[in-house]
Amino acid sequence: RVLSPGSGTGEEAYSVALALAEISLKAPAFRFEVVGVDLSRRALAAARGGVYAASRFDGLPPEIKERHLVPAGEGRLGVGGLRRHARFALANLGEPDALRPLGGFDLVLARGVLGALTPRARRLALANLAEALRPGGILLIGPGEGLEGADLGLLPVRWGDRHAYERPGPWPPTPLPAEERAPDPATALVAHRSPLLRR
Repeated sequence: RVLSPGSGTGEEAYSVALALAEISLKAPAFRFEVVGVDLSRRALAAARGGVYAASRFDGLPPEIKERHLVPAGEGRLGVGGLRRHARFALANLGEPDALRPLGGFDLVLARGVLGALTPRARRLALANLAEALRPGGILLIGPGEGLEGADLGLLPVRWGDRHAYERPGPWPPTPLPAEERAPDPATALVAHRSPLLRR
């Protein structure tokens, strides 16, 4: 499960869903869900609609567009079947326990989210994001962002070229059969090179 906080109109959430959908073509037992959260009801409504200017997908190979996207009017494309892998919820990261109803996540993509918050809201947001991680889960933040000395039970790690923190603990908790093992997320999330992703 992947969390996209500050998801806006859903571009990042659908980019990750697309990348994981590509992986699932080679690993049919692989199941995934991407959850976007935001403060704006208007942005969330647009995200649930899943329709964007076709130019936003110019960086994708034609065969990937054909597999996952559908025409949605002149100069626009819809996310098609990707919608069943993504959902969106209203949440304020600056409020206590804001993410608890959503359950745990294996990956939280919080790059560019913390810098816009007040110090108090940033502390609450970090606590919420850390709490949302499953054992072995990864929190990705932006360059120059950190935990600001908060003891959240996370360990700093390098995840490719990204700044990240990991919640210690075994994952998966019990060994899975080889055919059910999820691919390495560092390899799977090719969506980080998508033009839709927040830079």
